Amino acid sequence: MAEFYWLCSLVIRSEHNLAQYSHESDNESDLSDHEDFYLPGEEHHIKMEVSVTRREDIKQLFYSNQVYRMSETVRGRALIINTNVFPNRPDLFRKGSAVDVSNIEQLDVRHDRTAEEMLKDIKEETQRPDHEDYGMHITVLMSHGATYGAYGMLYGADLKPVKLLDVFDLLSSDNFKHMAGKPKVVIVVADRNESSEGQESHYRSQQTKSESKNYNIEDMLILQSCFDGQNSIRDANYGSPFIRELVKTLYKHSSHTDLATLFDIVQERVKKVTKKLAEKHSHAAQQVPVVTLD
Repeated sequence: MAEFYWLCSLVIRSEHNLAQYSHESDNESDLSDHEDFYLPGEEHHIKMEVSVTRREDIKQLFYSNQVYRMSETVRGRALIINTNVFPNRPDLFRKGSAVDVSNIEQLDVRHDRTAEEMLKDIKEETQRPDHEDYGMHITVLMSHGATYGAYGMLYGADLKPVKLLDVFDLLSSDNFKHMAGKPKVVIVVADRNESSEGQESHYRSQQTKSESKNYNIEDMLILQSCFDGQNSIRDANYGSPFIRELVKTLYKHSSHTDLATLFDIVQERVKKVTKKLAEKHSHAAQQVPVVTLD
């Protein structure tokens, strides 16, 4: 968890589209193809400068009713949980995850949480009274995962499942009351391939009536690293193309583009980069991130 200043400038309201405002010169905003993942000689850790927009119409959006108010000195808080080590299955160690964490700089991280601890961390975060003073909240979850319902599930360090619908429920305005009416961003980096652990059918059989309830994901923007049936690619030296493209895009575009559009850019870049990887490496496949906006 940590306070953060730079991560996002404009957070779009679901009924508006601010893409019309986001055009900057190529020099200011476009990511070069030469920055693609796996480029020989590229730094493992991303070091870029945040570009400040010079457009007055973009600046004025901060004070309009077209976007969530993001004028606080500290925009919000982030809770990051990275489950990297699985004591009973050392073969599941997530090589390259440390690089992803280092690229999300200036933020503290909770490491190697069991399923129960993960949910406890999130619940405790939602009870913090200081969220009344913040404009938004971001939750980043990184682990192994599998197919389960509409959104999938994650594994704790104890290999017990955490259903993402349960996470979204904890972060909903119904339960995260200090952030009701404010944007809540959830970023999930995990496989959604049921063969990754082979246990999805077992947990599917344990579904209860509680899972059929209506979940309130109002004011929530969800970005998942891949679709159902896909693996989330990760390299031991460079981390994941998903996190690399996410961080690059935020650095280059966050001063003049809303988050929904930013995530669309990330989706397209990850598709492009992983397609190139799949053409060069037989073990890789194209990866398509999923964006869900309420």
